[in-house]
Amino acid sequence: MLFDVQAIFFDLGDTLVHIKPEILQTVCGKIGRSRGYPLKIDEYEIAFQKEWSKRRSPAYMHLIKGVSTHKKEIIYWESFFASLLTTLRADRNNLGFVKWLANIYSNSRAFDCFKDVHPVLAELKASRFKLGLISNAFPSADEIIKDLDIRQYFDYSLLSFESNYIKPEPEIYRFAVEKLEVEIQKTIFVDDHQGFVEAAGNLGMNAYLIERFSNQHPKLATESRPQKIYNLFQLRDTILGESGKTKRTSSHSNAKKGNEDKPLPIMPANSFAIP
Repeated sequence: MLFDVQAIFFDLGDTLVHIKPEILQTVCGKIGRSRGYPLKIDEYEIAFQKEWSKRRSPAYMHLIKGVSTHKKEIIYWESFFASLLTTLRADRNNLGFVKWLANIYSNSRAFDCFKDVHPVLAELKASRFKLGLISNAFPSADEIIKDLDIRQYFDYSLLSFESNYIKPEPEIYRFAVEKLEVEIQKTIFVDDHQGFVEAAGNLGMNAYLIERFSNQHPKLATESRPQKIYNLFQLRDTILGESGKTKRTSSHSNAKKGNEDKPLPIMPANSFAIP
């Protein structure tokens, strides 16, 4: 059990939210047809994460920092998927297909919460911790947070497209901490990217690397110095101790959970068709 924790900060993508499974199936099916042979979901996810990790490096960070409008977000994702399609040996010159992929990943309807998000955030909020978001996020993140009903848990959200800073710049962490009026040494930070976790730890935050996918995809596992968790229930138990290892209360079960408890309908490809 951790003592004297005043606030807990979370990343958004692949920490709290993820692309819906049926969307992944549709995307992999289309890419498979484009390249002439099937694309398995795990192959796609590994390639996607590697492309995303590459773009988190200092050489690419200025591109993320420049995404401040929806139009710029679409342009960024077009560049991303053109590179990814090359890696997957699919046709990157099919501009309509590239734009279709870009529109999917900038559409809030394509995302859902991980199953532990609502119950854990609700419990931490009920335990009177201040909660915050620190995310290198594009404009669509605002709609994702709204549509998945997780804004209710956060005392402050710092999305990079609204800020002059991005992770791992120390200013973005300090700014969020100052907004919540807490001591940085009494905060926790959770992210799925090792570099961002280490940057937070260097400032004195209790930083945790969350590896949502390494159990399914060992190639994505890291040999990291940061403390590592695989889900938010582990974080909850670390913070709350034995009192955190309780079943969901009725208030949790009544909370909206991003539709994870009911089957997700298969969304046809034209759900994200370009107008």
